[in-house]
Amino acid sequence: MLFYIIMAVSLLAIGGMVHGLKWHFLISGYNTMSPEKKARVDIEKIARLMGIWSYVNGGVFLFMAFLSWRQVEVSMLPAMGFLVITLILMLIRAQKYDGNLYEEDGRWKKSSKIQMALVLGGISLVVLFVGGMLYSSMQPVTAVMESDQLTIRGMYGGSYAYQDITEVKLLDTLPTITMRTNGSAVDSHLRGYFNTRELGKIKLFVDTKLPPFIQFTRGNTTVIFNLMDAKTTTAFYESLEEALKNSEP
Repeated sequence: MLFYIIMAVSLLAIGGMVHGLKWHFLISGYNTMSPEKKARVDIEKIARLMGIWSYVNGGVFLFMAFLSWRQVEVSMLPAMGFLVITLILMLIRAQKYDGNLYEEDGRWKKSSKIQMALVLGGISLVVLFVGGMLYSSMQPVTAVMESDQLTIRGMYGGSYAYQDITEVKLLDTLPTITMRTNGSAVDSHLRGYFNTRELGKIKLFVDTKLPPFIQFTRGNTTVIFNLMDAKTTTAFYESLEEALKNSEP
């Protein structure tokens, strides 16, 4: 919920400053233009366009925060996808109000086409990178039992020597999560560090919709993970218990 609130407040604040307070110097590129170039920009319409984009997307994230507060399970992907798509549409629409991009006969300048291609190319790369990260975080957890350690692969993964692992349990339910501190939460897929009511800060590699969950402790760190389905997780837990017994001096 905190992520949604931060996004909502940030977007609404941007809209209020650029559109409501007319702080046009916040618009990238405009504040560095010469007076002659500024005169060819309809900054009021650009500010209004940015304001509408900010207000609408701020409202979307505010609604997502409300759903999270009401404990309604919903993926963040639609909200993030809407943000990116409307951002691209806004950038394309904004070019209409910048007279510096056009020749006297109304045709686009060659340099303007290159500039737009670079902007859209940069956004596309960011979208692909974020999309790849989201796709990766939604894949089943990969855990491997090696000769002397358990290795959990992927983002936030690590290796845990058997001799350092204590208190292995098979859980039917997760502890109550209060906040994500350093990790990703895409739909039911949680990766990284989260605060919980019962155990404090823990490390998760779970799909919350696929119990049970394997919990173990190494030093002051509690780790909970599960695999692609209940049968695989249970079998892995039994193998892990056996590996820990065999590693005892």
